[in-house]
Amino acid sequence: MSGGHFEYQQYRINDIADTLRVDIAKTRKKHEYHCYSDSFLAEMIAAHNKARELSVMIQRIDWVLSGDDGEEDYADRLAEDMAVIEYDNPVNDEKWIQQVGDDE
Repeated sequence: MSGGHFEYQQYRINDIADTLRVDIAKTRKKHEYHCYSDSFLAEMIAAHNKARELSVMIQRIDWVLSGDDGEEDYADRLAEDMAVIEYDNPVNDEKWIQQVGDDE
């Protein structure tokens, strides 16, 4: 699939979610400069999870608008993609921190 209707800007949403995910992990691990309250941490988690969902939705819409998929495929493929989203999970905090090469 090629897409391109949004000039591939939808990938920035996923980049933002990735950055948020690392900040969430560092906040839970009490890394330096990541000392946010539990209520703000909850807001970051909600934003991360919504960004993941939005990224999938925008990608699927892009493929329809670009002519790669039809409207009839949208709902089924969206449901499949939504089912495999990696939402926030504290079990993966160390993995996310290590992926950015941070060993604080």
